[in-house]
Amino acid sequence: MSGEAIGPTPPVVDSRRALSFGARAELYDRVRPSYPPQVLPLLFANLAGNRVADVGAGTGKLTAVLASAGWDVDAVEPDPDMRAILAARLPGIRVHAGRGEALPLPDGSVDVVIYGQAWHWVDDVAGAHEAARVLRPGGMLAMLWNYEDDATGWIGQLGRIVGSPRARDLVRPPALHRFGAAQVYGLSWSREQDVSGLPDYALSHSAVAVLPDQQREAVLADVRRLTTEHPDLRGRERVAVSMHLECWLYRREGS
Repeated sequence: MSGEAIGPTPPVVDSRRALSFGARAELYDRVRPSYPPQVLPLLFANLAGNRVADVGAGTGKLTAVLASAGWDVDAVEPDPDMRAILAARLPGIRVHAGRGEALPLPDGSVDVVIYGQAWHWVDDVAGAHEAARVLRPGGMLAMLWNYEDDATGWIGQLGRIVGSPRARDLVRPPALHRFGAAQVYGLSWSREQDVSGLPDYALSHSAVAVLPDQQREAVLADVRRLTTEHPDLRGRERVAVSMHLECWLYRREGS
């Protein structure tokens, strides 16, 4: 269920868009960016345990980073096609069917609940209640927003074509019952992008995936035109993409 890497969206529970990724799960897994491992020390300092629930795990982009760093991961994902790819890629990971509003985990069983680009699909009240239930006292709820720096001309144009919010429109962390105020961290990083893969990248976004066929093809035609006409993309095989990762970190309160 993880999604929308051009810009973070405000919390909106839209089940049609939230579950649109599975229809193109293999494409999603192939074209969507991962997460920089250097974010983990920012998130998980001073924790007593190492069990983490990756909620809305999708095909395991963030799950793989967590597992590679030695975390004991439970991956929770509602879409069966996304879960199938995750399980095949990461056979040592416990994979569960479930949503943030009804986590399939015991009370007080994890040290961290983390959402990589997925909290906006969750109801704030129900999601916070479930996170508090499964967390041990003092555990952390983390939300990651991974997005392109739309100050770069072609990235801003791509975002407008796809219909993604701008990075500057990122909403502020909500106040959540049973959690302290959010700590906010930022991290800049960079990734490589195949220019020819930008239409597939656009198609992996829910706003494009749910469009009627004719409108979707028009959007993809605009993306292809961007790759051949924009001076920073024209004639290039790969480009560097400046990224920013924003982290919202909440500590569970009470016993």
